[in-house]
Amino acid sequence: AAAAGQNAGLSGTAGGTAWRVTGITRQGGRFIAVLTQAAPGQPVKSSFLQVGEKLPDGRTLAAIDADAVELDAASGRQRIRLYWPKT
Repeated sequence: AAAAGQNAGLSGTAGGTAWRVTGITRQGGRFIAVLTQAAPGQPVKSSFLQVGEKLPDGRTLAAIDADAVELDAASGRQRIRLYWPKT
């Protein structure tokens, strides 16, 4: 389940297009972040981002694991959980 309120730093608007990191998946033995973008009047577009790639707001994906991403920005590194661990 998504961590309510914890992933608020993983969304925004860039150039009139709303975006959000909506999940984490695994491809070829590594974790990949799923980015969903929606521009007004356009179909929703999903793409996969790897470590080292930039989010629309300019932050860089520094690390991705099973439940969180780490972002590098001018203000420093930030870890944001997308999912709570199963208990």
